[in-house]
Amino acid sequence: MPVLLYCLIDGKSPVELPTPGVRNAPVESLRRGDLACVYSNVDVSSPTTEDALDFHTVVDRVFQQVAVAPFRFPTALDDERQLMDFLARHGHYSDQLQRLRDYVQMEVSFTRPAQAATAGATGREYLESRKQAGEALLQSATAAVEAAGPFAHGWRQREADGKLRCYALVLRSEVDSFRNALRSLAAPRTVKVLISGPWPVTEFLEKSAA
Repeated sequence: MPVLLYCLIDGKSPVELPTPGVRNAPVESLRRGDLACVYSNVDVSSPTTEDALDFHTVVDRVFQQVAVAPFRFPTALDDERQLMDFLARHGHYSDQLQRLRDYVQMEVSFTRPAQAATAGATGREYLESRKQAGEALLQSATAAVEAAGPFAHGWRQREADGKLRCYALVLRSEVDSFRNALRSLAAPRTVKVLISGPWPVTEFLEKSAA
């Protein structure tokens, strides 16, 4: 029977598994060493929108209790034997998930307006305008780090397509404090700020160790 993978969790942490899962299949947990996987025995070779929604509901309910490393939907293996082999190869996640079990990820994104070429402007002027817009995003991110202060226990950021996405590692118990701290953020008027989360700590998991 195919095995649909929801997420990896720290095998030492007690978790109440939600049920049912995708297509009303029971939600189960398989552990090897200190790493466990939440899964269902169900065939989703022809996934539906409802399947995807049910999948994310299961992941979210587990995430409300412990740190998770979620799988993309629909990630599946042939059977539980393959799942056991998978856990053996990815044991490096266990220490990370245990270390991050009390944390969540908050995202702060900064977006600048699209840069349209101004009539009569030279290429140099256009590039200078883009440079200034990029600097405004970086200044906003610096201000966000300062505003978050002790509530950001880790910080990652990357820029692409006119947007700077920043990720903060925040204690579950300090999510409201983090949001309140960011309310005082002084960003340029030309920069749009969006705060979202909490999310699983995917940006702070070292995947390269696989």
